[in-house]
Amino acid sequence: MNPRRTVHTADTVGSAETAETPQSTLRPRRRLRAWHLITAGVAATALLTACGSGSDPLADDDASASGSAEASGEASADPEAIAIGSQAYYSNEIIAELYAQALEANGFSVDRQYQIGQREVYLPELESGEIDVIPDYTGNLLQYYDEDAAAEDAAAEAGSADEVFAALDDALPEDLRVLQYAEATDQDSYTVTAETAEEHNLSAIGDLAQLDQPVSIAANSEFESRPYGPAGAEEVYGVQLELTPVEDSGGPLTVSALTDGTVQVADIYTASPAIAENNLVVLEDPESLILPQNVVPVTGSDLDTDAAAIIEDVQRRLTVEDLIELNTQSVNEQASSADLASQWLEDQGIS
Repeated sequence: MNPRRTVHTADTVGSAETAETPQSTLRPRRRLRAWHLITAGVAATALLTACGSGSDPLADDDASASGSAEASGEASADPEAIAIGSQAYYSNEIIAELYAQALEANGFSVDRQYQIGQREVYLPELESGEIDVIPDYTGNLLQYYDEDAAAEDAAAEAGSADEVFAALDDALPEDLRVLQYAEATDQDSYTVTAETAEEHNLSAIGDLAQLDQPVSIAANSEFESRPYGPAGAEEVYGVQLELTPVEDSGGPLTVSALTDGTVQVADIYTASPAIAENNLVVLEDPESLILPQNVVPVTGSDLDTDAAAIIEDVQRRLTVEDLIELNTQSVNEQASSADLASQWLEDQGIS
């Protein structure tokens, strides 16, 4: 990247002005530590195993399609590139790739650090400056930093997307910030089969109290300690849960556990194509046990202002329907995150 770079904001956020960005606003990048890359590799292997297929839904042609470092986490040659991370979750990588390609289309250099892991791993990397941006989800991120923003106060104080976002902005460490959240959400959910819903007249989470207790639920093992997990369900809805750990983030193994009757309920993320394809029923949550989980970029406090504006332009356009469609193509067509992002950005007139 040149010491001074001209960015034409007319191509990004509709302004006819041109902004000069001095080199001093950007800081040198540091590579992720090796143990994080090992974590990413293990997570990617687990995802492939869960899919039960030899083909990778996060195909490794991401980098070649966008002309930069591979999605495996290999560092960019440019020490001043904007480091973009993703969770070890295919949908989150797609969103990260939207940011990456939009930035590249406007003259920024990008260092992809995908499939890092969960918040316990990547948030310290954000705070230390080893990565600059990662997509996250508002409600879960809020409860990571503020455990008191939990079920008992959710309906009264943090039941709307705006309220959760405001609380999140206050809860973040001073060296982090969030950009504008998207309409797109990817909620944890209490989901049942249509047959179970009809047989027991289930429409809301509280209706599960009518079943023999405890109710079996398939979810990642960390669900046990989440505010909307067993403790929250019992406190808010009087439902006792017994967790069956399935470590594929609401993926095919979780869906199979639900549809084959191994469990009665499953935590399946609401942007998953499996919900419609399997005629599943997401139970309503009138007491806001699960806070709104809108897609939100988390960044370092010194992210370049033009880069932030480009990412927020992506955010303003990303809808619930868009995210479901992107996820559907990833799962059903084995499309790479790079190809999906490229097509979506072209359709939006960004690339």
